Amino acid sequence: MNIIIIKGHNLGMRTDTEVFVDGLKRLGHIVFEMEYYGGRELFTKFTKEDFKTADIVWCPYERELPIGVRLKEELNIPLVGHYEWVPPWRINSEKGLEWGYAPEEIKTIKFEGGKSYYESLVPFYNKSDLKTTPTKYCFETVKALGAEEKNLRIKPYAVDDELLLSQKDDTIKKENQILTIARLVQPKKIHHIIKALSLIDNPPLLKIIGYGLYQPILKKLSKELDVKILFCGTGIDGNKAIEIQKSLFLVTPAASLPLGEAALFKVPTISYNNETGIEKHGNVGKYVELDNIEELSKAIKFWIDNPEEARKEGENSYNKIMNDETGLCTTENACKKMVKIFEEALCLKK
Repeated sequence: MNIIIIKGHNLGMRTDTEVFVDGLKRLGHIVFEMEYYGGRELFTKFTKEDFKTADIVWCPYERELPIGVRLKEELNIPLVGHYEWVPPWRINSEKGLEWGYAPEEIKTIKFEGGKSYYESLVPFYNKSDLKTTPTKYCFETVKALGAEEKNLRIKPYAVDDELLLSQKDDTIKKENQILTIARLVQPKKIHHIIKALSLIDNPPLLKIIGYGLYQPILKKLSKELDVKILFCGTGIDGNKAIEIQKSLFLVTPAASLPLGEAALFKVPTISYNNETGIEKHGNVGKYVELDNIEELSKAIKFWIDNPEEARKEGENSYNKIMNDETGLCTTENACKKMVKIFEEALCLKK
C-alpha cells in the first residue's frame, strides 16, 4: 500500500506519528511523508507525480485534516482522519477544573486555540472516509462540536518498542528514584506528584522527562515543599530508556504512552483513573482516584515499602503489552491495526 501521511512538526521530539511511519515501512508499505508546520506551510521531498501512486491519505491528528481533505479531493483517494479530542481547558470550559487548573486560571489564562478553532476542524473530520478516535470518551468531546459517529474506528496507541528495547541494558541497577514522562504543562499534573511526595518521609528523587513552559513553576513548588526533583531533558537522546530502567516505578497522572514505554522494561506505573485512560489501558498499571493527591501519595508509598508488589505489576504490564491485550500496542501490532483501517477505507471508497 502507498500511504500519504501528514505529520505535524515535531519540535525536536520523536512523535508517535514517526513511530507509525517507521513501523509501516517495516511492514513493506511505501510512505510519503508530508510535514505540516501550521497554516499553509508544508515540507515534503516528494512531488505531485509521486502522490499519483498513493492509495490513501492519513491524518494522524486533527490539525492536519484540512490538508488531508484537499489531497483526498485532488487525488480521488480515501482519507482516514483522526481527531484526538477537545481538551476542555482549550475552549475555556469549566471542566478544565478537572485537569489541574484553578478557577482564576480558567478565567484569565490565554489558552492556545479556542472553541472556534476546534469547531472549524470538525467539518474536515466529517469528510474523512473513516474517522478514528483514541476512545469513546474522547470522541464524545468532538461529537459535542458536531462530529458524526458514522464510520468511526479506534486508533491504537503505538509504543516505540524497537527503539526503546534497543537501549535495554541489563547491567543498570535500580536507584532510589521514581520517574514521570510528560509534557511540562499543567494538565499533566506533575505538580500533583510533587505534592504527593511531600506527604512521604524521605521520598525518593523524582526525575522528570519532558519539555514545556511549566518547568519554572515545578521547580518553585519543589523548593517550597522540599521535594527533590531533577529534569532530565526530553528523552530523545536515549536517556528515556536508561531512566526507566533505573526507576523503582513511574508516576504519570495524566499520560498514556509512558505506561507502555515503562512496561517494556517491566517497570510499573501509577496513574489517575481518568475515563479515557481506564477505557484505553485500564489493565496496565495501578490507578488511584482522580485528583486525590492523598491517595496518590499512599499508592507511591505502598510500592516503595512493597517492592515485590511493584515487581509483580511490572510483569503484568509487560505481558499485557506483549500479548496485545491492551490499547497500548507494540509498533508492529499498532501498524497492523492501522493497515486494517486503511483497507476498510479503500473498500468504502469502492
